[in-house]
Amino acid sequence: MNISRRFISPPEAESILSRMAGNRKRRKTYVDTLAADMREGRWVDTHEPIAMSVDGNLIDGQHRLAAVVLSGVGQWFWVAVYDTHQTAIGLPIDRGVQRNNADLLGLDLRVARIANAIYCYGVAGVATARPDQIGDVAVKCREQIEAVILAARTNKRVKGSAAARAAVAVNLLRFPDCGEDLLREFARWNAADRLLWNSVVMLNKQTDHAKLIRPEDLFFRVAKAFDPRSRDKLMMRLNPNEKALLQEQIRSDLNRLLFSEGMK
Repeated sequence: MNISRRFISPPEAESILSRMAGNRKRRKTYVDTLAADMREGRWVDTHEPIAMSVDGNLIDGQHRLAAVVLSGVGQWFWVAVYDTHQTAIGLPIDRGVQRNNADLLGLDLRVARIANAIYCYGVAGVATARPDQIGDVAVKCREQIEAVILAARTNKRVKGSAAARAAVAVNLLRFPDCGEDLLREFARWNAADRLLWNSVVMLNKQTDHAKLIRPEDLFFRVAKAFDPRSRDKLMMRLNPNEKALLQEQIRSDLNRLLFSEGMK
């Protein structure tokens, strides 16, 4: 095997990709993420090489090369070329355990998931967050995230979800003077026992009977129910217009509280 350091331009990356056979299906979202990192100067090459067979068949690295094409920015890579004909299927690659965001950031998995939900639903309105964005929120909301984890130790599918905990953590930030009341009612909601807020009583009925709630919708329902200004309300419906307004309010509050220099 020969290993060398090479600069691969977008046209060359496209040419290499055209000679690929017997590889796994490409994941578009992963390519989009890598391409954004390359365009914005965040891409860091590691010891993991682009691998090719002696006849030029691409074995490993299609996502990185596709990102070079999509971003239009060439990159330096280590390139390993086998001495014989090889395929991705015939080699023991891509079978390990992938590092998740918690692994990359050195965080408790629950903290990473809650911070991700805060960023995706509350801060930016996006489907996925980069590790650095998750880490930034985890640091700035550490006290609130730890508080919601300690307030209710549960593995319930809805009540123990990252989306629900993230919504309460966000409200702890938005309404710090009501923090103790918020956490006590959150603990009671998880136990479904002696609920005091009418808004949370209605939320409890909704979540108990709902077969499936999208995480983003759950985030905003919980945020509305655990708003101390709404605690006496009996009707907790959240139509699209109300959801959009609430999202705008939360995003504005978090931008002001967490990102004084502007949202990242």
